[in-house]
Amino acid sequence: MVQSQSKRSLTMWLVVLAALLHALSTAGLANLPSGSIQWLSLFLFSIQLLHSVEHSKRCLWSGFFKGWLFGTVSLAVSTNWLYISMHQYGHMPAWMSLCAVIGLAAGLSLYDAVAAAIFVGIARQFAKMEKIRDRNFPNAVYYLLFAACWCAADLARGQWFTGFPWAVGGYAHVDSAFALLAPWVGVYGIGMVSAGTAMAAARLHYHLRQASILPVIQHAGWLFALLFMFAINVPLRAPDSTRFNGLVSLTLLQGNVKQDEKFGAHALQDANWYQQQILQAQSGLVITPETAQAYIDQSVESWLPVRADQAVLVGMPWQEGNQFSNSALALELNEPPFKYSKVHLVPFGEFVPAMFKWFVDLMTIPMGEFTSGSRQHAIWTWQGQRWAINICYEDLFGEELAQLFQSPEGNPTVLVNMSNIAWFGNTISHDQHLEISRMRAIELQRPVVRSTNTGVTAVIDQNGKVLSQLPVWQRGVLNAQVEGRDGPATIYAQWAGQYGLLPLWLGCLLIFALMSSLLLKQRRKDS
Repeated sequence: MVQSQSKRSLTMWLVVLAALLHALSTAGLANLPSGSIQWLSLFLFSIQLLHSVEHSKRCLWSGFFKGWLFGTVSLAVSTNWLYISMHQYGHMPAWMSLCAVIGLAAGLSLYDAVAAAIFVGIARQFAKMEKIRDRNFPNAVYYLLFAACWCAADLARGQWFTGFPWAVGGYAHVDSAFALLAPWVGVYGIGMVSAGTAMAAARLHYHLRQASILPVIQHAGWLFALLFMFAINVPLRAPDSTRFNGLVSLTLLQGNVKQDEKFGAHALQDANWYQQQILQAQSGLVITPETAQAYIDQSVESWLPVRADQAVLVGMPWQEGNQFSNSALALELNEPPFKYSKVHLVPFGEFVPAMFKWFVDLMTIPMGEFTSGSRQHAIWTWQGQRWAINICYEDLFGEELAQLFQSPEGNPTVLVNMSNIAWFGNTISHDQHLEISRMRAIELQRPVVRSTNTGVTAVIDQNGKVLSQLPVWQRGVLNAQVEGRDGPATIYAQWAGQYGLLPLWLGCLLIFALMSSLLLKQRRKDS
């Protein structure tokens, strides 16, 4: 009995270790082999799920709890910066902010828990039949099943209830060999492949332990896993299908305005700093962060460029009648402003979800009830380039940006992200967001320009390489050039732009249907 409890305790600690490795892989930290670490975390997690399949009397509960524990620990660590926005800037009590972060992670991890339970439950049926027939099913059954379960959990978390795609495992592979697949299957497809190959290595480890009495052979699965980790740590890129479309000089502004000062007495002073930089800029295009002008202000004259060959892209709230929007205005001399209003709004920051007003009332953050804009108004044409604008965390939704690639003649040549994540302090959120923008560049094979309040302000090429950037949490000006890229949309942009993530959902459902069909067919044979 004591030995059994000891084994269960060790198993739970191994699940926690896997979760911590997964959180580390999604931190976006430079010089970290994130792809290899993320794959290792899934390999360790897969071993624990296979243990539930073979040895747990209550396998469904065991799988559910392991999936929930893995997801909760991983998400809570990966998104710990939410604590800062609620406690430091929202003035919510520390204990309540901590509980909110853990509660959010625990709730979102129910997707992982259900996915793990489904895998363990179906895999247990295959394992039973293997023992009855004394013959194994193809190992691909386990690989495909786990890949589908893992992908479905990621898709559900990334889309349902407005979506929360932070810390999706596929982003860890922006510098791994799996990035080769991004222009075809996107970040969720990469996560699916990572999960499938991790389960394949776990099954190999399981078979070697079962089939041999030699300790060296029994542990050869670990050697294979180690070699595979080194192999995928080599960054690969798909062939570049784009072509040169001109060079544009840029001035990217990073005001480094603290969030608790953004709407206070310093707001006018900060706006004046941005306007001064616009007057001094020698480049063709000046880009400010999201809400560089913090207050509702319909006057745009003070933000106009000083030369006819120059333009300014400025972030500011915008009012039309009784409706307000989080907008970006492209300003040129003697031309009417071009306006893009944010489409995918942030819950609790830009709108209050139903039944959660009580939670918002616990904080003193200035909340907005913004209206959503239209994705069709996201492309601004200037200097021969088609600039696709998105604001803040909109670039986490690659399937929505892919909608802009439906016209060969009007495909974007440059993606522009205007952000303010000062809400989250000097944390890994900056590195995570940069990693996300890099993945968008690889998926869509277009350069990405990022102008942010506190970082990371950067220019990224169409292969996801950071060409230049400013240090985080420092006021600065980045003078750079961006090379516009034209050409056909990537395979991912074509199917995601037309159908969203439905093809991946259908792929997961098809795998579930095949597994169920295989089980039913075998049961009929046995009966």
